[in-house]
Amino acid sequence: MTRLLARGISKTYSSARGDVEALRGVTFEVGRHEFVSIVGASGCGKTTLLKVIAGLVEASGGQVELLGRSTRQPYALVFQDHGLLPWRSVLENVAFGLELRGVARDTRERRAHEFLDRIGLGQFVRHFPHELSAGMRQRVGIARAFVTDCDVLLLDEPFGALDAQTKLILQEELLRLWRDDRRAIVHVTHDIEEAILLSDRVLVMSARPGSIEEEVPIRLPRPREVASVHEVWELRCHIWGLLERAVKDTLWMH
Repeated sequence: MTRLLARGISKTYSSARGDVEALRGVTFEVGRHEFVSIVGASGCGKTTLLKVIAGLVEASGGQVELLGRSTRQPYALVFQDHGLLPWRSVLENVAFGLELRGVARDTRERRAHEFLDRIGLGQFVRHFPHELSAGMRQRVGIARAFVTDCDVLLLDEPFGALDAQTKLILQEELLRLWRDDRRAIVHVTHDIEEAILLSDRVLVMSARPGSIEEEVPIRLPRPREVASVHEVWELRCHIWGLLERAVKDTLWMH
């Protein structure tokens, strides 16, 4: 069953220096329990697309539909910058989305405690963000998104600023949380191996103006040991073949 449907999404930014067409006719769907990753060259409009989906940026054309909505919050976002509030404790940060929805304090704190225990941060509930490592802060950001009980989780390079070892651990934790409730996830990344490891499908975007160049299904069984699965290399080569020209053109432009 389809949860999210994007149809013909276009976005043009206008300024005194002229117009910049960021997206052109982006169309795709995401199933109710599906994990979909989007890869593309820098500047192809991936983050803009997530912001359009979330309603943070108004599209110039097309529409986004959320089908079969539950009583959940429609969307929750996790960005590369965890976006934690520095003056709030870990517990208060995780519970913040529920607070905005008017959930009673005892209920929101109980749910925040449960998620923090699940990701191994139960002993840090009274700490503040500056007292945590980068990986721990990002785990708090992910917990905050999951605890809101949203229909679609939007992830924008959530592990992009982390070291390789921490990234692998958080990828595993994200998959574990997703397997527990299987909500729809749209995940933007530059990391092809990460997209293959996490996703049911990978959407490859063209250079700006961004559109969906190809949809690559990932049929490997889970759990996926990326370093040891031969099929991953073939998938990686195929996706890189679609991206290579756009990435090189982007580098020359800079």
